[in-house]
Amino acid sequence: MTLTPKRRPGRKLVEDPARMAYGSPEANELIARIHQIVNESGGALAEAAQRRGMPRQSLDRLLHKAQPDWHVVELVVRYCIEEAGGQDRHGWLKEVNGLWEKARTTAPATITATAPPAPEGPLAGPGLLVPLLGLVLEGRYELVAEHLADAGLVDASGVGDVLKELGSRSPSAVAAVIQAAAAQGRRDTADTWMQALEDCAEDVAAAVRRHLPPDPPIDVPDDVEEPEPAVPAVSIEALDPTAFEGKRLALLVRRGDVAQAATDILVRATPDPDNDGGRTNIFSGMSLGHDGVHLSNAADGVLALRQSDAEDLRTLAAVLGALVLRGHSDLAAVVLRRLADDDTALATDVLQAVPRSQALAVVRASTAVSFMTIGFGATEALLARSPAPVAAEFLLAAARDSQGAKEPADLLMGLPHRTEVLHRMAAGDHQQTARVLNAVAVDWSLTDHNTPEHRITVSFLHVARADSAVAARVLLQFLRFNTGSAADLLYLMETASAQGDSTRVTARALAGTLDLAPSVAATLIARMAGREDFPIRLLEQVTVENPPHGTLLATHMMAQDLAYFRSRIPSMIRQRATTLAAELLQQLAGQEPEAPWTLIRQALTAGATEAALANADAYIATR
Repeated sequence: MTLTPKRRPGRKLVEDPARMAYGSPEANELIARIHQIVNESGGALAEAAQRRGMPRQSLDRLLHKAQPDWHVVELVVRYCIEEAGGQDRHGWLKEVNGLWEKARTTAPATITATAPPAPEGPLAGPGLLVPLLGLVLEGRYELVAEHLADAGLVDASGVGDVLKELGSRSPSAVAAVIQAAAAQGRRDTADTWMQALEDCAEDVAAAVRRHLPPDPPIDVPDDVEEPEPAVPAVSIEALDPTAFEGKRLALLVRRGDVAQAATDILVRATPDPDNDGGRTNIFSGMSLGHDGVHLSNAADGVLALRQSDAEDLRTLAAVLGALVLRGHSDLAAVVLRRLADDDTALATDVLQAVPRSQALAVVRASTAVSFMTIGFGATEALLARSPAPVAAEFLLAAARDSQGAKEPADLLMGLPHRTEVLHRMAAGDHQQTARVLNAVAVDWSLTDHNTPEHRITVSFLHVARADSAVAARVLLQFLRFNTGSAADLLYLMETASAQGDSTRVTARALAGTLDLAPSVAATLIARMAGREDFPIRLLEQVTVENPPHGTLLATHMMAQDLAYFRSRIPSMIRQRATTLAAELLQQLAGQEPEAPWTLIRQALTAGATEAALANADAYIATR
């Protein structure tokens, strides 16, 4: 494949039209006339670039292409008109448009006439590929698109070969190049490139399409009969101020100057300090936020980015993060709320793209900006869109501040990702997580399956299944808070799950409390086991899996209430808690050697369950 450049790369740009030689003679005439008009107006290209918010080098590169885009040419000419008094008395715009049309219509014929024939086979030598790969590694996809457009490849297959080489290394990079070309106003070119890639390598093209948005801007329906005009339908002049500013800010962000974009938004939205009538506090129901920034106006500035980068969440997320770092969490919360009003999915994606600490600040600020207190539906909706770590941190902070109130628990109950959030909470602060569980445990039902306690139980069972050590820390703290409610939780965990491993999972978490604090946990468990409805199967499972735990539990059960647990031995045998019953019988034999506990234990361990049960019933009835 032969690559025929339209102009020599890296050439120094000069102001003297006589020394320029770009592309076709018609293109040279166009560029020369533009420089003459700049000189006639008394202006300078550097000032034109600065006034339009771009570096001089960028304007030079865009203007001095073999066929510059019309919006770049128009930008320079309108600057000259402004410098000359604001009215186009000389007819510069019409004159330059004619030259541009002439250069556009003649450039393809010139290129075809001067281009050498393309050899068959793959690309010979590094050619254009090596510099493009370098740009891809740097993430400079806009420049890749510009170089491809300017390279003058002889036919579509040449573009397809280059894109195949790039796409075989990084399909996402080619997708970014295709989108960059469309964003630069080369929509037809982007379509042609994609078709060329599909003709050249269908597998690579399929991989690239997976990285394109569901409804990419380059996707033109087949039934469109009239092609798009070469000159953009909406010129820079026709853009409304909000759209123009959004495009300018998006360019700043894409160049990596996020801080400058945030500064421009804040400065523009800060009221005149001499106008005291506009400076009121948002918490009084008015419109100003941190540092006196007008929240509504600033939010308009941020949301204007959508008109330029509607498909790029990173642009909005980067600006929101920069605002939070400057203390403007209130503004970020307003932006997020307005995004959610328009597109909930977009708001969710943007929030998830913001770093966790900054996203948490946005969520916290939302409770104040929205004139809400914790527990209101809007806060719940925002938490539902938050990543699990952010929602968990928010709820833990709310639990600390609320001193055991139910609002954090109520919010947790309404989250679609409740289990993941609860897991994050338990791993982050087991004490506050236990407080949230304790708040749920007020007047909870053991029979109705559509209740908050059943929902939280299922979630906590999933946490215990995934990480028994984390669940054990929470459970131990819960036992200390409220042994009665902890018993209810264990009952629900052991019975509420359709999965057959619930007894084993729950027992493992319970055993974990004995590992953390043996004496304290055993005392609290013995206290729980004194309830008639306590699932004794859990203690049997603990004893089977770890006999020393069973010995410890039996000792504390005897110490807690010897008479009660002695009377419960027949019930334990009937519930097949025979290992735990044998441990209790052994300890009873030591305390009451005259009683038949040893004989009953021998029958039980020998498998004569009925005989052991009959003897136990007969002896206990005489007590």
